[in-house]
Amino acid sequence: MFNSGILDVAIGIVFVYLLVSLIVTAANELIAAVFKMRGRVLWQGLCTLLPTKNNFARKIYEHPLIEGLSAARRPSYIPSRTFALALLDVVSGGTGEILKGKALEAKIDLLPEDLRRPLKLLLDESKGNLDHFKTQIEVWFNEAMARVSGVYKRKVQYALFFLSFLLAAWLNVDTIVLANRLSHDSALRSALVSQAAAAAKTAPTDRTTMGLGGPDAQQQLNATIKQLDELSLPIGWGGPDDDLRLHFAELGWWGGLEDIFQRHFVGWMLTAFAGTLGAPFWFDLLNRFINIRSAGKAPEEKPKDPKEVPIPSSPGAKASSAALPEGKGQA
Repeated sequence: MFNSGILDVAIGIVFVYLLVSLIVTAANELIAAVFKMRGRVLWQGLCTLLPTKNNFARKIYEHPLIEGLSAARRPSYIPSRTFALALLDVVSGGTGEILKGKALEAKIDLLPEDLRRPLKLLLDESKGNLDHFKTQIEVWFNEAMARVSGVYKRKVQYALFFLSFLLAAWLNVDTIVLANRLSHDSALRSALVSQAAAAAKTAPTDRTTMGLGGPDAQQQLNATIKQLDELSLPIGWGGPDDDLRLHFAELGWWGGLEDIFQRHFVGWMLTAFAGTLGAPFWFDLLNRFINIRSAGKAPEEKPKDPKEVPIPSSPGAKASSAALPEGKGQA
């Protein structure tokens, strides 16, 4: 039951989804690195947290502790302790010495209203203890950054869906066509399951994590596209020896494109939705399916010798005759 054709088809489709997710994740990381998307979102979140009056957010970014975090203009990550120290230094006048007690309260009173109120509340909760005040600022910053992270994740989900759909259309990765072909081609199904099982043995850190762009993501992108091309699957627009990518010049005018979209749109959408779930999700699911398939294969057992088969004893009996030494206990 476990080693059924349906399970093998599911393993093959999940393996393709894993490769698609790896490709779109690497492509998204490259785009995010080129356009510095993390830094942009972090800057927008900081502008929401801090007042824009008097360029207070810009003063924080120009502080040496923040400016030294990245060679770029805007860092993609700011530790909460670094932010707290930079904020207190700017509030204290930017002299490199953090004020305490009444002097610090007087500086806070001079801040814009939308920053003065939260800082006075945090200072009051810390009972005037500077170390506790720093901790409260760190917690305040972390909570704000959690919301910023949620905003960035939503943007990433939209980007992954868009990239997944473009990839599905470009390479013609139609889930419906793929499932139909795998269900009728046992040789292709077996070959794909074998490659999926080999991929499932790879460490998750090697298969499901991406760098922050740059050459690592570019290398992963090229390698995964090549691997998908070598699977001999019913994807692409040409024959087995042709390039997978869509040749727009060979499709004719709008009538040809309209026909292609009508035949493949639903399958492309399924592939695009799968790509948004991410490579770690499909890697874990692939491992589960492989384990289920392996569990269905019981190891072959050699039949035991009749003398080695235990004889069930009746209740209260001390031992069975089969358990006694040969020649003893017999009438």
